[in-house]
Amino acid sequence: MSKYPDDPPPKAPFSFRSNRPLVSGGPEWAPQDRALTRFGLGEADLFYEGNPWSEIKTLYDFYESVGGASGRFTFVDFNAPDSGGQAWADLFVAKGDGAEDTWDLPTYALVASPAPVIKESGTTKTSAVTPAGSPDVTKDYNIVLGTGTDGVDLLIATAAPASPIIVTISGTCRRAFRRAKFTNAKNPFVYDVPDFFSAGPVTIIEVRK
Repeated sequence: MSKYPDDPPPKAPFSFRSNRPLVSGGPEWAPQDRALTRFGLGEADLFYEGNPWSEIKTLYDFYESVGGASGRFTFVDFNAPDSGGQAWADLFVAKGDGAEDTWDLPTYALVASPAPVIKESGTTKTSAVTPAGSPDVTKDYNIVLGTGTDGVDLLIATAAPASPIIVTISGTCRRAFRRAKFTNAKNPFVYDVPDFFSAGPVTIIEVRK
């Protein structure tokens, strides 16, 4: 995949929220709702204003390169990117299957202090932030910064967690959507006259597939 461009940055304030998709049915007096995911999926609205076309063309080309709304890409949020991001709790990493032991994390530029926390189905496990190729085998998990897909952080388990264990992470970082898509069916990055561009929202959502 490829990563959504950091430059140019969207206009502040940056809108970010959690989306919990569900299906609903039944009569009005007894509605039935079923959640489609145990964890919220990120959703962001981006606005751009006063940018020259030379900058917006970067975003225009990116939209085209991923195939528009049908494509998938990596997205990293713009919350406090110059100060380490924000503190996030219990972000979904993976469901164990007894075989897989390495995953891209939903984090980008994870801050090593305070130390990130890895949990298996709510139970805290030992972990360490280690250099690539130098795992600490005394720990349950090793975090390798910036070595995952498109520069996200990477998690390596010393022993693959079994099903149905759920692996989560808490830490301070820029939140990463490991798979993201545009909701805009038409390329929102258009050329306006004069040579400055204003548009939004450009909505990007996190998806599992």
